[in-house]
Amino acid sequence: MTMPPLDDALPEALLQAAAEWHFRLRAAPQNEALQVGFDAWLAEDARHADAWLLAQRGWSLAAECDAMAISVLAPPQPEPRRMTRSLAAMALLAACLGLALIWPDFTGFGADYSTGTGQSRDVALSDGSTIVLDASSAVDAAVDAARRNITLRRGEAHFAVTPDAARPFVVRAGDLTVTVTGTAFTVGMTERSYTVAVAEGAVTVRHGMHDAVALSPGERLEIDLKSGAAHIDAIDRAAIAAWRSGRLAVQDAALGDVVSAIRRHHRGVILTPDANLLDHKVTGVFDLRDAPRALQALAGPYGARVVQYSPYLIVLYDINPSPRKN
Repeated sequence: MTMPPLDDALPEALLQAAAEWHFRLRAAPQNEALQVGFDAWLAEDARHADAWLLAQRGWSLAAECDAMAISVLAPPQPEPRRMTRSLAAMALLAACLGLALIWPDFTGFGADYSTGTGQSRDVALSDGSTIVLDASSAVDAAVDAARRNITLRRGEAHFAVTPDAARPFVVRAGDLTVTVTGTAFTVGMTERSYTVAVAEGAVTVRHGMHDAVALSPGERLEIDLKSGAAHIDAIDRAAIAAWRSGRLAVQDAALGDVVSAIRRHHRGVILTPDANLLDHKVTGVFDLRDAPRALQALAGPYGARVVQYSPYLIVLYDINPSPRKN
């Protein structure tokens, strides 16, 4: 794995913009207006194309870790192959940790408020509303006399909104928009889905060009980014944003989304070589402070195995993997 050269001449703001375009385009690949805007941004300045190329190389390196896991970290074998696998695991660990330490997390660059791995943060806004950021999350906030606009860049956040009918409180995550006047709710985003869960009051959610959806207390909306399918179900309000106390409470959630949440709290690399394992639906309460135990409780019922090669490398194996889905 070769690290691409970092061009010191590229301002941080350009790298940040390139990363934001990456996530916006990935979240809404069929949005023609968004593609037109991206093409215009590329044409504005030759450095924009350089920043885009550098960002794409970074995401490709991250994908290499999972690809290497498929070929190198097969489920542990009895002797005499164990030593070979252990050495391969250490090589993969060095590569992935090198990427994590050297390659910057563009989604957090320049954010108004952000958190690192395993951290949370309380943010008090000027209108009296509050935001609680989950681990590895970031938001921008624009709150003044005329507007209350929040952009969730990554991760998950819980919002307690001071009522103000004249200034709707708007949260955007990719092409998802949540509008309220006063309520308590969470918004989360992963590479696989968007989620909105309401603890108090009511919210209106719009995704792309789809019709708006109203959510009431105790309801959760999940949108699958691959299929575009939206699903509303009931959720225990006490379970909403349980991560504030170190627990993750989920109900009929995609296993892959739960792994993403655990990753935000784990200071190391969690690899999932078999993609089909991530499609299973799970319900339960998991301890975010103990990643190996949480992963075993999460995936064990599906015949998966958790192997911790070091405090910094955990691999979740599907012992009987099915063929990969396209």
